Amino acid sequence: MIRNILILKDSVLYLKKNRDLLEISVNFLNELSDDYFIITKSFIDLKNENLTFNEESFMNVDCIVTIKPSSDSIKKIDGNILVDHLDRNEFKKITYPIYIQKNSLISYLGSTDCIWNLKDALKELTFIVELT
Repeated sequence: MIRNILILKDSVLYLKKNRDLLEISVNFLNELSDDYFIITKSFIDLKNENLTFNEESFMNVDCIVTIKPSSDSIKKIDGNILVDHLDRNEFKKITYPIYIQKNSLISYLGSTDCIWNLKDALKELTFIVELT
């Protein structure tokens, strides 16, 4: 079993240990020997995922994100007026799992009081898209 998987619940990251979920803190992360972590919303989401990636990809970035086709409706808005419905098949969205370097995760969580927000994290961290 991969031991560096973090589960996201209500903007807080947890590490599964036996049957318990341990809330992540910066001090806790510093004690772990892992160089990177995989953030996901549940273990069920990982069953069909290929969790391998090229670790050399981390040379110049903080994290590696995955994308999938958008299932949401996409609208073009000008001011407060809906001007067009766009084809959702032409858009992708960033989703979990996310691969992140330990030091980058510690830095981000230290600046947010250990609250994880994907949108804010990607504004602060450098990332590349993992092509599947």
